[in-house]
Amino acid sequence: MKNFQVLPAFWLRPGDAEGGDTHNANCHKGSKAINTVDTYNYLFAKTVILGCPGVGEDPCFTFNSSVTVAGELPEYDYAQVEGPTGYHTEDFNISSSLDVTTGHLVDYNSSLPLVFSTWDLQHAFGIWAPPGQFTDYPLQYAVFHFPENVRSFADKTNKWSVVWKKNFLPPNTGPWELNYTVFVCVGTQQDAAECLMKLVTYHDHRYR
Repeated sequence: MKNFQVLPAFWLRPGDAEGGDTHNANCHKGSKAINTVDTYNYLFAKTVILGCPGVGEDPCFTFNSSVTVAGELPEYDYAQVEGPTGYHTEDFNISSSLDVTTGHLVDYNSSLPLVFSTWDLQHAFGIWAPPGQFTDYPLQYAVFHFPENVRSFADKTNKWSVVWKKNFLPPNTGPWELNYTVFVCVGTQQDAAECLMKLVTYHDHRYR
């Protein structure tokens, strides 16, 4: 088991402005930073445990993430938390989803457990988050394939993440601690799918 804690940095330093165009209307090129300090004053933390309940000796990691929301924050629609996130080489370019009613892999669907694989299916991560956690929106398993026409090998990156969204938490009512658990299976594509099914089956009775 490993524990990690950090005071995260803001996207911009106080007084700086956004240098590039974004899809967010409140964060377009030239937008000024609204933070007044370089780093957030409340901890982000995670615990990584080797092993997952219900899968026997299958290679699997348990990620417990904690995000503290507190202090004088501007009004926002929702807090978006990604935890965990995996960044991989361009070889990881196959995204599939697990139909937990049949145990079969299907085309990628952001609402279903994710299996993220290499092109030959010999290396994969299976990702699943149990229901009933601290979120107000449907959980999303997000996938990003960064541009294929970039020149640098290092820039050819594929990414997955588990995305949580929590409604606006009024300032000075916290601190609020948002805690999330995610299981990550490792192996071939088939190994990851079978491991995920074991997890879902094991935990199913807890959420009926």
